[in-house]
Amino acid sequence: MTSPSNRDLEQKLQELETELHQAASPSQTHNTAEPKIQPDRSTSKVLDFERITDTLKITFDRLPPAGKILVVLFGACLVLSVISGVLRLLTSLIVLAIVGTLGYVAYQWFLKD
Repeated sequence: MTSPSNRDLEQKLQELETELHQAASPSQTHNTAEPKIQPDRSTSKVLDFERITDTLKITFDRLPPAGKILVVLFGACLVLSVISGVLRLLTSLIVLAIVGTLGYVAYQWFLKD
């Protein structure tokens, strides 16, 4: 014999199946084409970004303390290397501008003579 909890579960399962069949039957008999609404891409991108950040926060919170320290150290190294690269690029652009300006001035000076 089945226990009362199993009967309750079976009854709930049957109710869910009937709800699914009822929900599926109108869409099968309804053949008119409904226009598909395109979601706003900017909104979906924002929602995707929020979902990703929430996932990262949850994952970070689940890490042990040593793991959190390692992630923070790795992030700090990554940020510092990016800043270093940007500063090197900026320095190169400034040097290039100075050399270009000096070259232009020298060209003009020799051209006038």
